[in-house]
Amino acid sequence: GMPGGVNVLTTEIYRSIQEVPPRLGYASAFSVVMLIAMSVLLFFYGRISRHAERYASITGKGYRPRPFRLGRGRWVAGAVILLNFIIVLVLPFSALFWVACQPFVRPMRWAGVHTLTMKQFDAVFSSPSYLQLGINTLVVAVGTATVAMALTAATGWLAARRQIGGRLVDQLVTIPLVFPGLVLGVALLEFALKLPIPIYGTLWIIGIAFLICYMPYGMRYCYAGVLQIHPELEQAAGVAGAGTGTAIRRIVAPLLWPSIASGWLFIFLLCAKEMALPLLLAGPDSQTISVAMFDLWTNGQGGEVAALGLLWAGLMTIFAGAFYVLMRRHSAKAFGK
Repeated sequence: GMPGGVNVLTTEIYRSIQEVPPRLGYASAFSVVMLIAMSVLLFFYGRISRHAERYASITGKGYRPRPFRLGRGRWVAGAVILLNFIIVLVLPFSALFWVACQPFVRPMRWAGVHTLTMKQFDAVFSSPSYLQLGINTLVVAVGTATVAMALTAATGWLAARRQIGGRLVDQLVTIPLVFPGLVLGVALLEFALKLPIPIYGTLWIIGIAFLICYMPYGMRYCYAGVLQIHPELEQAAGVAGAGTGTAIRRIVAPLLWPSIASGWLFIFLLCAKEMALPLLLAGPDSQTISVAMFDLWTNGQGGEVAALGLLWAGLMTIFAGAFYVLMRRHSAKAFGK
């Protein structure tokens, strides 16, 4: 929206950082304003979720999930899904494919059909650097998603079951939502430069930044997942002689697994496309795919950017599809279908 004069709070922070010299104090002040606004919303969210048992949908007494029949509404729902698919995926990817198959960026016209070429894709496949960029991105994305969901599974249970310190943990984990990636990146850049451990310019500092940035998303997945599991299941396990750890491991964890897996995939895909944080924190040997795309675009190589973006999006689609199939099989096995 900035080229059209449509500015919001985050664009103001971005512009203040891009100035020479950057106005970090100004950006931090606006971040505090966002933090206050988010704190107010989180207060009301805590009030709503105070009685968590109201939202439980996985209970004892012969619980079994069942599909809902939409009736005539399925045609409306199908039309909305189809329209969303066309606007969100078909049109943008068609434009990307057009740019990737042209020797230079040009509008989509019939006159440009005769200039279609695959040279941009050949350039991506023939460059050995893109393989290392892909490996870097996958390593940091997989590591971040795994650590984030492991931590938030525990904190989500503490918060949803209103254990001692659970509410405070929920607030602390959610706070990073209000900080734009650029502001967080600048803060971690200063942190890495002053830290005695040499993590500046490595994948470690990018992973830490991703973990801080995306833990709130994992928290919301796990917190909502625990809310759906009625405490009576854990209480029944306690009556049968099981301790808290056993109840969590044998009852809560298997039922919470779909939420954990969904959150893992969501964080993985976010990390795989994130640009702001790696752009500030990456070193010569720790660059990611998104940083490479930014460099190509600034160098005027729009066609190669489109080709690399299409290939990376295709790889992520295959990964997400395979993950979805595995999850469906796991869920079917878990519920005896």
